[in-house]
Amino acid sequence: MTSRGKKLVGVIVGVTLAFMAAEIALRLAGVSYPVFDTYDDVRGLALRPGKRGWYRKESTAYLEINSLGYLDVEHAREKPDGVIRIAFLGDSFTEARQVPLADGFCKQVERRLNDDARLNGMRVESLCFGVGGYGTAEELLTLRMHVLQFAPDVVVLAMFTSNDIADNSRRIASADGALSRPFYVRRDGQLVLDDSFRDLTIAHLQRRAMLTAVHYSRLLEVANQWRRDREIRARQARHSRPAMLLGTYDEIYAEPADEVWTEAWSITEDLLGQMHADIVQAGARFVLVTVGTTAQVDPDAERRAKLQEKLGVDDLFYSERRLRGVGQSHGFAVITLGEPMQAEADRRKVYFHGFEHVDLGHGHWNIEGHSMAAQIIADELVNQRVVPISRLD
Repeated sequence: MTSRGKKLVGVIVGVTLAFMAAEIALRLAGVSYPVFDTYDDVRGLALRPGKRGWYRKESTAYLEINSLGYLDVEHAREKPDGVIRIAFLGDSFTEARQVPLADGFCKQVERRLNDDARLNGMRVESLCFGVGGYGTAEELLTLRMHVLQFAPDVVVLAMFTSNDIADNSRRIASADGALSRPFYVRRDGQLVLDDSFRDLTIAHLQRRAMLTAVHYSRLLEVANQWRRDREIRARQARHSRPAMLLGTYDEIYAEPADEVWTEAWSITEDLLGQMHADIVQAGARFVLVTVGTTAQVDPDAERRAKLQEKLGVDDLFYSERRLRGVGQSHGFAVITLGEPMQAEADRRKVYFHGFEHVDLGHGHWNIEGHSMAAQIIADELVNQRVVPISRLD
């Protein structure tokens, strides 16, 4: 072996030993920043099947991802006799990694309905298909890939209006550098799937490799956490918003002011119509639930009034009114959480978002938020007779 070859081998051995030493040290010290996401060739991102670990950001919760890749228990494909199955689609509010599984609104709806005498002993089973960061495009693909295989009676889509309309726009995502996902775009008057995120670019291959390798290395977990923190700081500087409000948009509180947001709304409405059609064709019923934003349910009425004045709107419920209209035109039920949660927040002076030690009033639902949402959803599913009528009589 030449002198240069020996030096190269020495460098490789040295780097390998240093990497192994760092891995051992981090494991002995208990340092871990578990990543629950993995690359998905259809939706860009998914939860890693079988992944377990502690979530320690907004709150602390132990997460167990099931074999299909969702934060839920295992479910048999075949629906048992005498069971009403309700499948929940949504983003991080539905995934709900901030609270124990039993405290998320999906499981709380299940318990409330099972205790409801009006169901005459019928048993309700909830299936949770929420994945953080998803927009309606990924949720439609999830419906087709997995949800309908379980023969649900009802499919509930929980839409976080603060960013889901924007998530459906490739043009808005492009402005914020978030293109590693599928989009539906309009071509020749038709919605078509744009899955160009799969193109084998260097950036794509790097992202895919990182999302795979990070599950096997504490050192890569630390590096990934450093990268994410740096990106968040850069986005904060770019948008002048607190970390908990990054990725949310004030444009949803008023009529679209430009062609980009007009298109985002149009694509969203068409995706909801397509989702409804798929669900009806499968013999199930579709329900849209609008997840209230932090501003809508802030118990401080003065802060809400200041935001309304800044935006030049009479209230903060434009999205809810518009989506109720979409439901009426297509024939599916819409449950809006913003108004009743605002009324309850005013009455009790309680924050439904955020956690005491992080940023109370911002971020995801805490247990109070999940409980309130579950109460409203369970009541409305029965009051609007969404739960199959024949099973209520």
